Amino acid sequence: MKNKLRGFTLIEVLVVVSIIAALAAVVMTISKSSKAKAQQVVTLQKMKALGTAFAAYTTDKNGLMPLESAIGSDDWTDAGKPENQEVWYNALPSLMNAPAVGAIGSTDPARFYQDAYPLFIAGAPYPSAEKRVNKPLFAV
Repeated sequence: MKNKLRGFTLIEVLVVVSIIAALAAVVMTISKSSKAKAQQVVTLQKMKALGTAFAAYTTDKNGLMPLESAIGSDDWTDAGKPENQEVWYNALPSLMNAPAVGAIGSTDPARFYQDAYPLFIAGAPYPSAEKRVNKPLFAV
């Protein structure tokens, strides 16, 4: 009687490896799309909250809308000036129980670019951290 060696052939190993690679590609695609959908849900919630804050602001101010941009430039320093408290990015976050952009700029500008802040949109194309330090950049 012959003694047979047990093991896998090269073809069997290649088939198994290719099946695993295909499954990994499918899982990666599903993972990326589910992450994007989760970001969309969070973004829609933030946009809805922003719309609610806008409606509350106009109601409180007898139909007046918040200012579009700051007097001066839209950098951290000018955003924090008292005459710019009625600019939308200062007035609306305050109604959303979040600090105004001007208040963040004087203490911790990096906080503006965190997921918890209502004006930050995860997944939006923001410049590098070095460029973000100078002024708030909006994706809304």
